[in-house]
Amino acid sequence: MLESAKIGPELVDSLGRGMRHLSETTAKLGQMGDAALATNEYSHSVKAAASNINKMNQSYAESVGSMVEMATVSKSATAEMANASKDAKEYHTQVQSVTKNLGALNAVYEMELQDANQHIKAMNKFYTNLTQSLDSMAKATEDAESFKGEISKLTTNLSKLNNIYGGMINAMKGSQA
Repeated sequence: MLESAKIGPELVDSLGRGMRHLSETTAKLGQMGDAALATNEYSHSVKAAASNINKMNQSYAESVGSMVEMATVSKSATAEMANASKDAKEYHTQVQSVTKNLGALNAVYEMELQDANQHIKAMNKFYTNLTQSLDSMAKATEDAESFKGEISKLTTNLSKLNNIYGGMINAMKGSQA
């Protein structure tokens, strides 16, 4: 009956592969949580960087204020201005460092997004294949039910035909005697 319904090892093997693929895809869903964690870490890093920039801006403003006060107070302000200039250079270096770190964080975030998109595409493809497999199995079940009905009709008809031939044979035996 399985052969007539075309339910062979290939169909069963295909179903097994589909189930294994479903298991693998489910495991990959956990990795999508890692992308969300990376996004949260990225957000915290950006907030920390913004806070550091604000602190540097305050330091810079204080340095500029100090330079102005020193210039008006005395001639020794020249030495203090040199120190303020160093502070401004350090500030500039820190801003460049923060900018570089933000660029690196953006690159990591972009890679995580691409990986998440690939996982979503793979899952969509898997679910499409799974739906097709389930549709095929439903069609095979319908065909098997139809086959079962036809076998039942054939059995009934053969029983009737055997009864008719049995009656004919009995009638022929009765006429010979």
